[in-house]
Amino acid sequence: MRILVVAATREEVKDLIYDLRFTVYDSQQGNRQAIQTNSEYNILITGVGMVATAFALGRHLVNNGYDLAINLGIAGSFDRNIALGDVLVVTEDTFAELGAEDDDNFLRISQLGFGEDTYYPIYSIANVGEFSSILNLKVAQATAITVNTVHGNEGSIKKVIERLNPQLESMEGAAFFYACQQFGIPSLQIRAVSNYVEKRNRDNWQIGLAIKNLNTFAVEFLKLLQKGQRRMKITKVSLKAPAIHTPPFTMKLTLGFSPCPNDTFIFDALIHHKIDTEGLDFEVYYDDVETLNQKAMRGELDITKLSYHAFAYVADKYILLDAGSALGFGVGPMLICKDDPERLRQQLTTHNSQLTIGIPGKYTTANFLLGLAFPNATNKVELVFSDIENAVLDGRVDIGLIIHENRFTYQDKGLKKIIDLGDYWEKQTGCAIPLGGIVVNRNLPIEIQHKINRVLRRSVEFAFANPKSGLEYIRSHAQEMSEEVMYKHIDLYVNKYSVDLGAEGKKAIKLLFDTALEKGIIPEIKENIFLTADS
Repeated sequence: MRILVVAATREEVKDLIYDLRFTVYDSQQGNRQAIQTNSEYNILITGVGMVATAFALGRHLVNNGYDLAINLGIAGSFDRNIALGDVLVVTEDTFAELGAEDDDNFLRISQLGFGEDTYYPIYSIANVGEFSSILNLKVAQATAITVNTVHGNEGSIKKVIERLNPQLESMEGAAFFYACQQFGIPSLQIRAVSNYVEKRNRDNWQIGLAIKNLNTFAVEFLKLLQKGQRRMKITKVSLKAPAIHTPPFTMKLTLGFSPCPNDTFIFDALIHHKIDTEGLDFEVYYDDVETLNQKAMRGELDITKLSYHAFAYVADKYILLDAGSALGFGVGPMLICKDDPERLRQQLTTHNSQLTIGIPGKYTTANFLLGLAFPNATNKVELVFSDIENAVLDGRVDIGLIIHENRFTYQDKGLKKIIDLGDYWEKQTGCAIPLGGIVVNRNLPIEIQHKINRVLRRSVEFAFANPKSGLEYIRSHAQEMSEEVMYKHIDLYVNKYSVDLGAEGKKAIKLLFDTALEKGIIPEIKENIFLTADS
């Protein structure tokens, strides 16, 4: 595994140079090899600032291939909750000064239409927290900005916080990400905090402590890789290098998904072009699941999220992608009530049950499972899923069939569980429950269908690698949901099946449809439902 460590100055990586005996390339000395001991682990000293970093790194990468590039350095912190000396992984980095002034307003180049100004690491670290225990250091995540002039004026500090709300600032980070993206090299930026961003006060700086902690972390981290103790998984993503001026997109597609955290988490990188979309752009429609099901019935959208139950009725119009699905164990819909759940459960099994049940839609997988478990429970009222809890509390319905984040909130409202229908399915079949999938219109050219499949998988992988990258976007659509509940929701519904259904996921979907067909719940599906062959 070839690794390149990039630093602005030798001082910031001095222990690495001597402890691990790297081959060092110093741009300040004409990019000559200053030390040569290890051909697999190299250090590049670029010089200070984004121009020096972009030039030196670009020149070096032209003739050298690497599996991972790591930017190490010190940084200032806007966030007083971060202690001096803390080591952090940067999750996004923005060119803070790249844009135009419009009187008192600042227009970013992304707003001007001249390209992107925010860049992200293309990497995946499994169980980052393990490194904290190994190194006895706090290894958290942070957002950053890259500047030509470090902030030291109270007025400018206030303005940049209001505009970008960064946690860290450096003079190289975004340029490092940009150059790595140009060459399609997985990248990781690690910073240690040397000072707070405030009026210049060198007496408060802790540069020595920051460099010591940074090198301690980096040495132990790289030793783990050298020894093959791989607590970090690197995923190399093939990227199409962006131009300085964003080229026109070759195709715009309509895309529908719900505002729920699992969907916004999955689609964030795709719709915001944090990954290579291969010339595709998207017009997004946010709707609840039953509205999406109805739109699919009419064939309105090029790409849409829908319930697996609904998919059975539109398989002639749409085909299922490998990526983006919600399947899992312990994730199914639940029946809830105000009181005496056991009595109501018994009533659901009677032939003449008149209990009124609020459901999130006729074609939802939740309603399908209700039909399997309680075929005699036919007195149903369709409601928007977010209104079902209140309908039970108000007495408009006797029982509620809840989905999504309501699994986490119903008990707080004094409601009780009658049965977890996901658990019912798992005990009956031993398979994960297929809840929702992402389908593409069959009228699109087959090469476009496969392109969408690739791009969506890339978006899911990016989300897993950078779980907080889309936090503000996710939060903006999550109503008043707390961050804790949002990520509980995501953890519940986004998993390995969301990256790729695989043979196991496809087996569960086939079983769902076979069972439904046998019981006369869905019509026979004559078309092939999967875009790709079984894994």
